[in-house]
Amino acid sequence: MPGGALTEQGTWKAARSTYLFPVRALSRYFRGHFVRSLRARYQRGELPRLQDPKALKRVLDVLMHKDWAVYGKPCIAYIETVVEYLARYSHRIALSDSRLLDLQGEQVQLRFKDYRDHDQHKIMSLSGEELIRRFLLHILPKRFMRIRHYGFLANRCREAKLGQIRQAIGQAEDQTKETKPAEGEPYDPYRCPHCREGRLKRVAIVISQARLNRAPAPPRIPARTH
Repeated sequence: MPGGALTEQGTWKAARSTYLFPVRALSRYFRGHFVRSLRARYQRGELPRLQDPKALKRVLDVLMHKDWAVYGKPCIAYIETVVEYLARYSHRIALSDSRLLDLQGEQVQLRFKDYRDHDQHKIMSLSGEELIRRFLLHILPKRFMRIRHYGFLANRCREAKLGQIRQAIGQAEDQTKETKPAEGEPYDPYRCPHCREGRLKRVAIVISQARLNRAPAPPRIPARTH
């Protein structure tokens, strides 16, 4: 995920933090996108089980009133762990060596998981020709790409966009360097940290409620007796 975006003016707008997006907003977006796709398929006549507009409305209302769950969590390990996880889906092969069990003549025995039968591990026997045919089904045709980039990393605009981004980031870094104090300059806590020219002026002192609660109680005066 890029840590910013290239604006229409050609400037680079960096992300405010490493936080990507709120999970609740993402779940609502997916819900709306799914319902919108169902409505478009209904208008094209691709939902034969829903012919009545009222029935379609009831189904979509039920979907829109449900809270969708999108699972997201921060990366708690190193970058290599994330790359290894994504590689299982982007660079995995159709058949691993551990699934090949035995070879008898022209028959090959291999282990597979039957998702229709509660993920049960089973053993099937295939001929060598059929095994090769099924394996080749996982090879992408010519000019097809397994991983596609979008945005400024798309193939059609990557070279030009990356040049603009590098130039914009370089200009931003130059401006940041200009605002830094020169070496040997004495530290002035009341000088503006951005323009290095203006002066900060204290207008008030705000004491938090927690600090007030921690303040020592006044001493108790013993009552006098007559």
